[in-house]
Amino acid sequence: MVVFVLPFLGVVEKPFSSFTWGDLPWQEYDVLAIPQHRIQYFTYRGVRVWDKASRLDAVFGSAGTTEDIEVAMTRIDAQVEEERQRRAAEARLAPADGEWFSDSDDEDDIQVDLQPAVTPAPAAGVPEEERSTHFLAVRVNSEEVRAAAERVQASVVRHDPSLGACAMRPALMHVTICMLRVQDTEAVAAAGRCVTDTIDELRETLRDDDRMLRMRGLRTFGARVLYASVAPCISFCAAVEVLRERLSAVPGVRVTNAFDYVPHMTLVKVSRPVARARRSRFIDAAGYASMENETLGEQRFDNVNLCAIDADCGLDGFYLTEASIFF
Repeated sequence: MVVFVLPFLGVVEKPFSSFTWGDLPWQEYDVLAIPQHRIQYFTYRGVRVWDKASRLDAVFGSAGTTEDIEVAMTRIDAQVEEERQRRAAEARLAPADGEWFSDSDDEDDIQVDLQPAVTPAPAAGVPEEERSTHFLAVRVNSEEVRAAAERVQASVVRHDPSLGACAMRPALMHVTICMLRVQDTEAVAAAGRCVTDTIDELRETLRDDDRMLRMRGLRTFGARVLYASVAPCISFCAAVEVLRERLSAVPGVRVTNAFDYVPHMTLVKVSRPVARARRSRFIDAAGYASMENETLGEQRFDNVNLCAIDADCGLDGFYLTEASIFF
């Protein structure tokens, strides 16, 4: 895929084959071409193989990389096939009745499809050695956003008091970047160093951006997780991709997100014990319908945290963090 910038339209993505790559003076008038200086990056099966901002080049070899495009494609194909086999194995382990829950504090360890009507692969059927151990997140510290989130939570709990324990505490509110499986303490330390080392690259990626994450409207994952939709700044997804790629290259670290990335901030998540007690895992939309299209506010993208799952909270009430950067 080719990702490029057009005036008025912003960032656009099209297949590589959509363009002509010959000399423009010899092309017909109806041939699609773009000025080379507008190209931002090339991807192969979702992985960047050429990137202008970071000077990554596995296509032309201009950056002196030891991996050419054929080697990169072989590696990416192998990773995609490995992920396909892993998901197939998870599906085979799924409970027949589809009843599944995750006790993890972070909702992204739930393998949730983007179409709520489709039952996702259950986290409960995932082998222990495949489950996420950490996640990367932007901590939400905007008082405006937190206050608006608490109003939504209060409305949900008024409608159904049994969900009181399912509301995300303000100190824990965050926007997840990716889920990770980190092999051991050495890999945790290496992942922390990797996050710290990306700070200059992130600053460069976000240099011409306002860095604002705008929380607008309410949606759910399968009617079990209520979240605020996040409209990211233009460069946010590029920054997310940078972090994922750098962490994927760390030995002992694997990005475990199973579905397309949906920026969001969780407000209410039905836990397994509560679902059992109330005999339902679903959140009634009537509890938040009047606020469904509200704007909750803005959070500046100025921090990234490597957080541990199923660990005690820190002294500040946020997740226990292995590494944090601020920019």
